[in-house]
Amino acid sequence: MRMIKAIVFDLWNTLAHTEGGNTIRELRNELKIKNIRVLEETLMTQKFNSVEEAVINLLNHLKIKPDQITVKKLVEFWNDSRFEPHLFEDVIPILEELKKGYKLGLISNTDCFLVTFPEKEDFFNLFDAKCFSFDTGFLKPDPRVFELITKKLEVKPSEVLMIGDNLSDDVLAAKKIGMKAILIKRECDYPLSWREKGTYKKTIKDLYELRNYLRKNG
Repeated sequence: MRMIKAIVFDLWNTLAHTEGGNTIRELRNELKIKNIRVLEETLMTQKFNSVEEAVINLLNHLKIKPDQITVKKLVEFWNDSRFEPHLFEDVIPILEELKKGYKLGLISNTDCFLVTFPEKEDFFNLFDAKCFSFDTGFLKPDPRVFELITKKLEVKPSEVLMIGDNLSDDVLAAKKIGMKAILIKRECDYPLSWREKGTYKKTIKDLYELRNYLRKNG
């Protein structure tokens, strides 16, 4: 009997990337905020109709008066620092291959504006279930994120393999609720917006290496 029935992927720096930049981190530097989690909790746990609405929400949260000049400045900064997201080249072929034998899930801490990249239509159709933080209101490593995706996929945590680039938020968080997990550390010729420094015994450098793991364990 197959041990793994579903494979769940993180999105950013696992399947997709913005070369060398991240708008949330740029905003943190601009506003001189030490804890990036404050921005993530404010901008990634709800859906906004516009960047202006997101900026006003952020300023209110930071107890900064959202006057017209400040809002305009931050909206312009957001738009100027927005990085075009793209999929890694191995993503579509490997996901199409995996979809023939496994249920596929996608989870991500992300703002609602970043999920509009060029390849999104064909890409998102490959997944049986998706959990974005701006829809769920939860950020990884909250266990509710992982519990929700298993419910959507109609599988037990022990039947799920999690793939992510963040040791704490993806791998260890998934293992805490009983999932299996692999850390992906991509080797790229271009800079990624974030790279994991921690080590983990089950690590792959791209999705092609996932095939070998599944042949032995899947």
